[in-house]
Amino acid sequence: MNACAANRGFTQLMVSHDLATVTHHATHVILLNRCVIAEGPPHEVLTQEHLAAVFGMHMGLADARALPTGKAACSCAICKEDGHD
Repeated sequence: MNACAANRGFTQLMVSHDLATVTHHATHVILLNRCVIAEGPPHEVLTQEHLAAVFGMHMGLADARALPTGKAACSCAICKEDGHD
């Protein structure tokens, strides 16, 4: 899907509670809990503070500073082959 979006110049919209999928594919995140809690790149939005505000005590993701900036965190072979790593 990422290759198709890049080749045809369209935007993908994904709704997910699966944070692993979000960090793998998203370049922009909107974190909601009846209102917008945070919006921006995954490394800025998916912080322990924001996740705790939405989910309560959260053990979730590794340190958000480990997330790459300016692109999705995808490093799978398919994305590397398509140039979307």
